[in-house]
Amino acid sequence: MFLSWHLADPGQVWYYDVHREEEWLGRIYDEVYYVKSLRRRGGEAATELALTPVAPDGTRGEPSTTLMNWLRHDH
Repeated sequence: MFLSWHLADPGQVWYYDVHREEEWLGRIYDEVYYVKSLRRRGGEAATELALTPVAPDGTRGEPSTTLMNWLRHDH
């Protein structure tokens, strides 16, 4: 899965942390991130993903979130 966003103004963000609830998925210095593997938990219909900006001084900003809807497989 590819995630993308618009970068903040230069100098305001050092990097972004990508996570799913308490599960850290990675760190990125750009506006696109590739999630190689994301496992569905139980029968969840959607997973909330968060992108947290971190300033050059280490201050964490408010995360931006999005929902990734899982496909439903009927048997």
